[in-house]
Amino acid sequence: MIDVYLCDDEELQLSHLAKIIDTYLQATQKNAHLVSAQQNPEKLLEDLNGREQNPSLFFIDVQLNTPSMDGFMLGQKLKQLAPLCHLVFLTCKGELAWQTFEFELEVLDYIVKRTEFFLSDTVTDSLAKRLDHIFEKIETHLTYNKVDAKLIQIECGSKLIDLDAASILFIQTVKGRHQTEIFSSRQRIITRHPLNTLYDMLSPDFAYINKSCIVRLDKIIEVDRKSRFLTLGGGHRLEISYREIKNVFNRLSQN
Repeated sequence: MIDVYLCDDEELQLSHLAKIIDTYLQATQKNAHLVSAQQNPEKLLEDLNGREQNPSLFFIDVQLNTPSMDGFMLGQKLKQLAPLCHLVFLTCKGELAWQTFEFELEVLDYIVKRTEFFLSDTVTDSLAKRLDHIFEKIETHLTYNKVDAKLIQIECGSKLIDLDAASILFIQTVKGRHQTEIFSSRQRIITRHPLNTLYDMLSPDFAYINKSCIVRLDKIIEVDRKSRFLTLGGGHRLEISYREIKNVFNRLSQN
């Protein structure tokens, strides 16, 4: 499922674009849904919180007239926060659209906001063709990435998050609670999935280092056999139990 976001500081344009994009998604039965439509980019970032690992599509007005950031700055921040995001810039000026590709920012496409888009509640043929093209590129990109990436779906509260298994550093149970913590290179996720269930989903890339923790083997930087501690990327140091120390070394020697 692709999360779709829209950010435009013009209230009437925002409302209309949200309506026609939602109409397009329903009419074409795309595997996507509109998550948020905001005038304020800071509120859009709040709506993204907890969904950063989901495949996402952002329609952003280049000329956001807000104190905190313009469309380019928002795009840069989104690229840092959401590894599977795709950006489409909206602009009223055709010549400005080409500048989006010169801003050292990977942009999927651009849409010039033509007057005809706002004269009807239906999706115009030209806009429908552009949206078709945008979603074709996203679907191709996601299909290509799935050859190398293993995405797992994690329940986080009331949300479902698609998480790239390769980004996970380690997973451990939360002491005194029926919860599990997933530490990835970008975020920390709390879920009610049992540790053994997650291990079954992720093996053979992961190994138990004690009864409460599994680690991704290729994220291990160093193992100190004497102290029974290992070091992961990001500076994490975790203790290995006596029971698992031999297994960890055997698994590492096989990789």
